[in-house]
Amino acid sequence: MFCSYKTYLWATFESDLKPPLDMSWENYIEKCGREAYLSNNINAHREFNKFYQDQVIYWEGAFVNMTPFFNSKAQILYYKISIKMIPSDSPNVDIHLKYSRNI
Repeated sequence: MFCSYKTYLWATFESDLKPPLDMSWENYIEKCGREAYLSNNINAHREFNKFYQDQVIYWEGAFVNMTPFFNSKAQILYYKISIKMIPSDSPNVDIHLKYSRNI
């Protein structure tokens, strides 16, 4: 997981969740968003690792699409789910959720 133009997050089962942090999407944009990354990518990575890495945060966004990928060697089905946030920090989608499942 890293902080850059696009945010990549991983979906998990509710039983695996930690208590959620009270961090807004706007706060994320300010600390790790596109402008923060372009002005100082080292600091944006540090902020992401300190506050957002491996954390549970509830944000609402608009579903854009879902793309399945199958890894036949590992017998794992992956889904990439694209989300557009408001306010947006990207001309396309803002968040990609990755969900995997063993077949």
